[in-house]
Amino acid sequence: MINYLIIVVHLEHREQESKPGRKRKGDDIDSPGCKQPCREQQSLRQCVRSGAQSTADRLIVNFIVMGMKPQSTVQEPDFKALVTGLPKLNTEVTVLSRRTLGRRIDDLEQTMLRKLVEVLSLPTYVCTTADIWSSNRRSFLGVTVHWIDDDLHRASAALTCK
Repeated sequence: MINYLIIVVHLEHREQESKPGRKRKGDDIDSPGCKQPCREQQSLRQCVRSGAQSTADRLIVNFIVMGMKPQSTVQEPDFKALVTGLPKLNTEVTVLSRRTLGRRIDDLEQTMLRKLVEVLSLPTYVCTTADIWSSNRRSFLGVTVHWIDDDLHRASAALTCK
C-alpha cells in the first residue's frame, strides 16, 4: 500500500513537471500491469490504476482462498461495496467475476501444487497426519504432510481440506 502511494505521489509530481509537447526520457517504457506503453497521450494514472486492479484482484483471491469462502462471495452487493468503496486506493477498482475468480484459483492451485511437488521431492521421509472435525453440522477432513528440510527445520503443508 505504501509503495502504491509513493508511486502515485511520484507520478503526480512528474505530471506537473512535464511540459506539453516535450517527451521525457523513459516515457516509452512499459509499466508493469500496463497493456500498452505509457506515452504522453496516455495518462500515467491509467498505468497505475491497472497495477492497483491487479493488486486488488490478488488480495480478493487470497481472501477467498485463505478464508475458505465460497466463490459467490464476489457477487454479494456488500462485498462489492467494500471493494469499490475502499478510499485508500484512490482509483476505480472492480470486483472479479465469479468465473475469473475460479480461473485464478485454479491457476493458483496448479502453481502451489508444482511448488509442493518440487519441495517434497527433496526429503527422504515424510509424515502425514489426518484430522477430522465437524462444525455447524458439516464434517471436514484435513490431511497435512510434515518433513524436516536440509537445514533441520520442521516444515509442513496442507494437502487437502474437504
